[in-house]
Amino acid sequence: MTPRLWQPLPRALWLLLFAYTALSLAYSFAQPPFEPSDEQYQFGYVRYLIENRALPVARAGELSGYHHPPLQFALAALLAWPFPSTDFPEYETRINPYARFRHWEPSVDNKNLYLHGPWDGWPFQNTALAVRVARLTSLIAGLVTVVLTYQLARVLFGEAAALTAAGLVAFTPMFTSLSGALQNDLGAAALGAVTLWLGAYWAQAGFTVRRATLLGVVIGLGILMKLTAAFLAPPVALLILVLGWREGGLRRAAGLLAALTFGAALVSGWWFARNLALYGDPTAVNINLENFGGRTTLAEGLALWPEMLPYAWTTFWGRIGHGGIVLHDWTYQALAAFTVLALLGLSLHASRSTLIAPSSLLPFTALSCFVGLLYYITSTSCLNAGG
Repeated sequence: MTPRLWQPLPRALWLLLFAYTALSLAYSFAQPPFEPSDEQYQFGYVRYLIENRALPVARAGELSGYHHPPLQFALAALLAWPFPSTDFPEYETRINPYARFRHWEPSVDNKNLYLHGPWDGWPFQNTALAVRVARLTSLIAGLVTVVLTYQLARVLFGEAAALTAAGLVAFTPMFTSLSGALQNDLGAAALGAVTLWLGAYWAQAGFTVRRATLLGVVIGLGILMKLTAAFLAPPVALLILVLGWREGGLRRAAGLLAALTFGAALVSGWWFARNLALYGDPTAVNINLENFGGRTTLAEGLALWPEMLPYAWTTFWGRIGHGGIVLHDWTYQALAAFTVLALLGLSLHASRSTLIAPSSLLPFTALSCFVGLLYYITSTSCLNAGG
């Protein structure tokens, strides 16, 4: 029997959402403007949309976030447009000359990228207020992600696992801190959660052309949040191909895949066409790497793996700010042990489950994202190049 698409939210989850919201707002209150990674560029994008009512163009030699897709920033602009930000240009004169001092170790010494004074204090005004209003888009996206993590896990694993999964997402330090910052990662996470939730459910209830098209639209919206959402497409396409082949052979599988592709292209195709016309690259990765990181040779990129893979691991769990606020090493090691146990538990569950196709969506999505990470590490000399 196929479970319901939407499960009523239990009281425990409402309490979890309340605690998550309170903690995220505390992060937003405590984090001065532009101390979260790349927030100065992302807020610059928002201000451009407000002031020019047009999409910005990234230019060689200019550090900006203009290469990003616009959806999260457009939503932030809708919230922030009534709030002035006349002192935003002055922040470039407030760079902390001693920033990132011994940034690899837990401490409180010179972690801020900027110098902060009364202009950033309570009661917030001007840019300090406008930034915090724009940050609310991340909190809203985070709430969507947590709720749909519960719904997804409820479909696959049951109530107890669903609450546990929602709690792990909500209270992972990096996720919560980003929920109190202006970050398009949260928008991509929300659309990713929608994709996995619908994909897992329809893998049980059955795909139709309409459902495959809608799933493509969701993936397209995710891409318009952040390009890395495109790594959702391969596992979803594989799932649709397998199920379509089982139901009706090659013709059925091809039809569903075409519907998925059409939905994604309908929403995000214009963005790729615009990038191709402006930058000669449909992804705009070339202008990003030129301005922030620079391309590497294959040998140089492979040589970065021993350094950058641990950095990516610690960033996933908690490397707050511009990478300078870190957890103790034993914390990351304990989380690694916890992850191994969780993977063993998932493997055991999968071996006993009859929901092979829906359950396979999670590991294949993780694998697709990991391959994307390896490609990014290999192709650029800076893991955090422009977000």
